[in-house]
Amino acid sequence: MKIPKEYPKEGLGLLDMGVASLLFAAMAGCVFAVSKGPHPLEAPVVSFIRVGVNLVMVFIPALLSGKVRTLFGDLRPSLWLRGLFGGSSLMLSFLSIQRIGPGESAFLTATSGIFVAAMGPWVTPKEPSPKAPPQKKPRSPKGSKPGTKTPSR
Repeated sequence: MKIPKEYPKEGLGLLDMGVASLLFAAMAGCVFAVSKGPHPLEAPVVSFIRVGVNLVMVFIPALLSGKVRTLFGDLRPSLWLRGLFGGSSLMLSFLSIQRIGPGESAFLTATSGIFVAAMGPWVTPKEPSPKAPPQKKPRSPKGSKPGTKTPSR
């Protein structure tokens, strides 16, 4: 994939999201496989394992860089609520993968954008942007001067 020089951050962001999507798909497949194996694990256990692995993956770089304190953020309630909602949605997501399969679960997960748009006005209230000024209507060929060419269609 070639990244345009004009948009290096956007190009890298697209690449990051593509890799993340593949990894999420692999994770969903693993969750489904674990639920169907000879010794199936419940969704809370699978969720706990993922959270533990995430903690290790975040803690080691923070420890090496000496920035462990920054892992707690600045104690804003919104960050802690995000953790609460994120942890709950993660466990429910794993539960849905086990109950209805990864395909249907992924389809329903894609509807989260609808809920984000619906809740947006209450979560981040903003004034609507001003309307764009009306555009001038293009001149019709009838209004052109005699002897000038009109564009062909």
